[in-house]
Amino acid sequence: MNKVILNKYQVFAGLIILTFGCIIYITDRPPWQTVWFSDTISFYTDKHRVFGSLGDHLPSFVHVISFSLLTAGIFAEKLRQYLYIIGFWLAINLFFEILQLDAFHSISGLNWVKNYSSNAVFDFKDLIAIFLGGIIAIVLLTITKRKGIINVS
Repeated sequence: MNKVILNKYQVFAGLIILTFGCIIYITDRPPWQTVWFSDTISFYTDKHRVFGSLGDHLPSFVHVISFSLLTAGIFAEKLRQYLYIIGFWLAINLFFEILQLDAFHSISGLNWVKNYSSNAVFDFKDLIAIFLGGIIAIVLLTITKRKGIINVS
């Protein structure tokens, strides 16, 4: 039977950071850019954005941290596992950022790629945010490594 390691501090931190990410989407992104939220819970206005221009890049930063913490908090306990998990979430975020390049706007065979990339803009600052998120994730995972581990069989 596989042993599952649940680090409650990592999972809790991941949930808090993910909640912060949701707040960014609700306050600083127009509803047409957010799949998960509708007009009814959007506080977005063209004139005032809570996080200003930083709100354009915070989601890329927050995605890597929150999903790395959540995944590692449930499945990992060693530094090597943390690095694989962070690498996985870095790759996912980089993949979706690269899909925003102009070259992908004209792909006709893959409708989901065309739909995604036509409403998005590639930004080098998002790449920086993604990598900074990975660095912060490894720092947080290292700090919380042995705290709050519950062995479940």
